[in-house]
Amino acid sequence: YYPATDGSSQRDHRAVDEAKNEESSKLTPSIGVSRRSSGVQLPPPPPRHRLPYQGSLSRVWPKRESLPCAVTNELRWWERVYTEYGLKTGILYTKIYKAASSTLSGIALQMSRNLRMRQPDHKLLVSKMCRFSPDRCVPPQGVEPMCAVRFDHSTPTARTHKYAMRNVNDTLLWTFVRNPTARAISAFFHLEVSRGKVEPKDQKFIDYLSVKENLGADLYLREMVYVAKERNGTTERLTELAFQSYDFVGVVERMHESLVVMKMLWGLEWADLLFLPSKTAGGWDDGVYDRASNTFEDPTKLDSCVYIVPSFLSPGMYSFFESSPTWQNKSDRDWLVYRVANASLDRTISSLGKDVVDLNVRKYKAALELAKDACASTTVWPCNSAGVRTPNRNDTDCLYWDSGCGYKCFETLDLSSIDQIR
Repeated sequence: YYPATDGSSQRDHRAVDEAKNEESSKLTPSIGVSRRSSGVQLPPPPPRHRLPYQGSLSRVWPKRESLPCAVTNELRWWERVYTEYGLKTGILYTKIYKAASSTLSGIALQMSRNLRMRQPDHKLLVSKMCRFSPDRCVPPQGVEPMCAVRFDHSTPTARTHKYAMRNVNDTLLWTFVRNPTARAISAFFHLEVSRGKVEPKDQKFIDYLSVKENLGADLYLREMVYVAKERNGTTERLTELAFQSYDFVGVVERMHESLVVMKMLWGLEWADLLFLPSKTAGGWDDGVYDRASNTFEDPTKLDSCVYIVPSFLSPGMYSFFESSPTWQNKSDRDWLVYRVANASLDRTISSLGKDVVDLNVRKYKAALELAKDACASTTVWPCNSAGVRTPNRNDTDCLYWDSGCGYKCFETLDLSSIDQIR
């Protein structure tokens, strides 16, 4: 929470308490089950997806000798991420809803920025552009030279972003997937309950999941596959195409392992992978999904912060996810992708050496703890802990909206002690 000098601090705390109490009073009676402080207890996967994947669709992810860093000709890169042009070169992150997407967008941005900053001419690029185009030296979070990067939502992401146009050797294409049941629960509570103010009753939830194409289920192949002529292929064919097209598919539930494997495959540094979690339950969404009230030109035109209602699962919905044929059919393709992603991660870890990966996971967790201890309390987010919007988005410590927050603090960290861990 950021200190206030006008007496608003107490008002802000009362406001957040009232908001949380109001949400709690609405939610618990409508479902008839209390929330678990440790998170939602998930039912098992559908029967056919309960065993580890043993088929031929998984792969060992390849190493990259160098990473693509195409430099754009102008600094207003943030205005171009929502256009439908296709990047032929650069770092391409397929941003899948409610699969740690804001956090991973921040990592994509931080990777792109750090790669560019490690090149010897980055300061020359900034000074040259500021001299010829002074108005382009004040992007939302300061002058930040970036390698070309895609990191934004757009369903279906891969086709909308025209990934079919990319030069395979000059791009790095990656994404993460999540337990489909966990992702569906998160999508309903975040997109419908928190943002849409839908009352979280069982039938509302089931109706949401029953829509033919929404963000609740059957999403992974729609988001990942970018060859239009293949989109009506069999599930196995589409899954094979997706995994052969990507440089890496991580697993949200195995975030530390996945990011460590990325580091080892791509030659990244610990600083490239630091993050402070975005959009946590009980926190605040920056409201940028509703763009009607803001523009890129006026950083003071901002949406209201939205309280993120913690997810919970009623006995009825637990039973639905555990045994409903409707859910089993709806989620079947997502479960296959998820299992193949886990199998591919296992195979890659085995290839790299499990002991080596485990050691690097310990180092990575230590680096994240250092970042949290040093940066969590000082980082300026779009919405503070009381749900109050930072008046001007230029004043946040984020690379883009609520992604990549804390990067300024991360630059000051001394991570040399991490490599002493054994």
